[in-house]
Amino acid sequence: MGCALTYGACYAAFYGSGAPVEVPFLARLARSRGLTGELHLLDIGCGTGRLLAPLAALGWDVVGMDPQAENLAEARRVAARTPGVVEVVAGGFSDVDAVDAFDVIVAVGGPWWYMLSVGERSDALSRVCQALRPGGVVVLDGANFEWILDHYRKPQPSEADVEGIRVRRAPQHDVDRASGIWTHTDRFSTPGASEELVMTHRMAIIPVDEVVSALQSAGFGDVELYPSWASTEPAPLNGPRIIAVGRRLV
Repeated sequence: MGCALTYGACYAAFYGSGAPVEVPFLARLARSRGLTGELHLLDIGCGTGRLLAPLAALGWDVVGMDPQAENLAEARRVAARTPGVVEVVAGGFSDVDAVDAFDVIVAVGGPWWYMLSVGERSDALSRVCQALRPGGVVVLDGANFEWILDHYRKPQPSEADVEGIRVRRAPQHDVDRASGIWTHTDRFSTPGASEELVMTHRMAIIPVDEVVSALQSAGFGDVELYPSWASTEPAPLNGPRIIAVGRRLV
């Protein structure tokens, strides 16, 4: 018997569950930056659309963007049943070509870190800056690899129900410090299956100061760092996450 699991179903079960803690953070951030009313938000790397409905519930117009076909299919199902203005389009950072179109652009779960070269990341932020209206904000969420490497623990297997089937997830990390690449591999298996579903993600190990300088070089000011979505104020990074916020200069 083969493995009938799909990327989208596994992503939703293991990564897309739980309360959308990002949404209260984004609502607070918008207010603190003087962004009010019917805001326009772009979610780059929206995945299966976990944040689309909660963001639309704020009264914002929301566009979700993702390069994965299975993610897009699920995100479009979410958009179809969500009241408000929600659009889902295919693509990633390199496909952002809007000008002065959004008040907020977010990339949750590390999409910016998936670009492995400085040039790619620089181009991505230039596109984001152009797509924001003056005074608009970008929010980059990713792994604080410096902290993770200092406090490294081997990842452990876990289980979850995926469309009524008990699925085991076995993660593995391969770290190439010389090239600055972190490879995360997930193997998903079900009882009695002869095959596994394998997902591999390669991410750049980017120092915190490089994240800040990249934002500033792209034209962002007032750069702030937050250690978690529960943070209400900028604070020292003391954990595995980095949330970097920048404002497009007027």
